[in-house]
Amino acid sequence: MNTILMLPAPAKVLALPAYDPAAAARAAFQKLADALLNLVRALADALAPVVTYLVSLSRKIWDVVLNTVIPPKWRYLYKHARRRRVRKKYEKRIRERILKWVRNASG
Repeated sequence: MNTILMLPAPAKVLALPAYDPAAAARAAFQKLADALLNLVRALADALAPVVTYLVSLSRKIWDVVLNTVIPPKWRYLYKHARRRRVRKKYEKRIRERILKWVRNASG
């Protein structure tokens, strides 16, 4: 005997939302971009004191180097001489002295 099993019809048809792969990719990339931005901000906040210290240290080292290589009178005249040709003369002397010092130090 063949009997057909009859099931009741569902009361509500379930509709799946439309899947948009482009929107999903955009959302994933936006999450990634936000995470990277937060990481970079955290690194910048953490490294700011280190960079500040290194800059101040390099300035101090540069001042020591200038004081040992260049006479203070030359630096003063380069900065404060009244005439342009005097400032230029001491600028050239300072440049030549630094270049000579670098050449001797490098080899």
